[in-house]
Amino acid sequence: MLFLASYHKNDKDCFKMKVKFLTFLLLLCTVAGLLASIMPNLMIYSKVIKSIRRMHKVSEQRPVRTNDDWYTKNMKAIQLERHQRLRDVCKTKGYGSNYDSALSSDHLGSLRHVLVIPELKLLYCYVPKVGCTSWKTLLLFMSGHAFTHSAHDKANAVFPPLSHFGVDKAREILSEYKSFMFVRNPFTRLLSAYRNKITIDGNDSWRTLLYEWLTATDPREAQFYNSSSTNFTFTNFVRFYLSSSDKNEHWREIHKLCLPCHVHYDFIGIFDRLQEDSTYLISTINNGSHINLPYQQRKTNSSEDTSLRRFYSNIPVDLLRQLMADEGVMTDMALFGFSVPSVITEIIDKSA
Repeated sequence: MLFLASYHKNDKDCFKMKVKFLTFLLLLCTVAGLLASIMPNLMIYSKVIKSIRRMHKVSEQRPVRTNDDWYTKNMKAIQLERHQRLRDVCKTKGYGSNYDSALSSDHLGSLRHVLVIPELKLLYCYVPKVGCTSWKTLLLFMSGHAFTHSAHDKANAVFPPLSHFGVDKAREILSEYKSFMFVRNPFTRLLSAYRNKITIDGNDSWRTLLYEWLTATDPREAQFYNSSSTNFTFTNFVRFYLSSSDKNEHWREIHKLCLPCHVHYDFIGIFDRLQEDSTYLISTINNGSHINLPYQQRKTNSSEDTSLRRFYSNIPVDLLRQLMADEGVMTDMALFGFSVPSVITEIIDKSA
């Protein structure tokens, strides 16, 4: 206003400058309001981009394949094969094939990892260490939920788990919604859980579980650690894994998280094909066809093989054999068609 007072030559000029100044203020307020309204969308868009890049990074670590076009074109046949294997293994374990209609209240109470997404009429059983952060981010974006911090916290807040519904309502949802899950080889998933939650994650709660178990079972070994230690050995972790009947969700068996012998999942994706399976699945979801995961040339899986060899070769062979014979590991392997990684069989063979 001091600027206007010093500038005016006459009342008319003063009036014009006041109008311009007020117009400028109005424009400034409008722009500020616009930015405030779009910032949440810009932030979630940034998170979606990061999720897409994370999927690329995972895919770059998978084996080089020359038949990607064939794989995508034959996705329906591939899904039929995965479902048939699942049904066959479930039958050998005494489960029928009527799936959802036989869902009991006990089973339903265990389906806390099956998220209900009404906006997309979708059910997603998320498995930690199998791309679930990326998928939760994408689903929040596709269903119109903005968030600024943890995708896990937001997804768990806005997408109720199937276990929160009554049996009749849950069966209704299962019959009307498309459902999917992603799975991963138990050996690579277990190593991923150890490296992320025990040696890297800033949350000590995962290490506390391991430390308390080690203190109770091997006090002499436990004296070298505390609940904040990030140098627990992989051998410690595997022993802890094998001794635990009620495992933490980050390394709990997939079949105990998603109950695939009791719930029919329309789509079963695998971590080794995260990019291709995700791209195909997204194209089948309502309102999702406009989201594409750009193709990038994959590298070899040498880095993964190196990591597997580095960690599993330091485990006593007898303990490694126990892990290979573990019922939970064997069940996940059989249900989803996984085999023991070649680098691990090589370790066993060399010890013979």
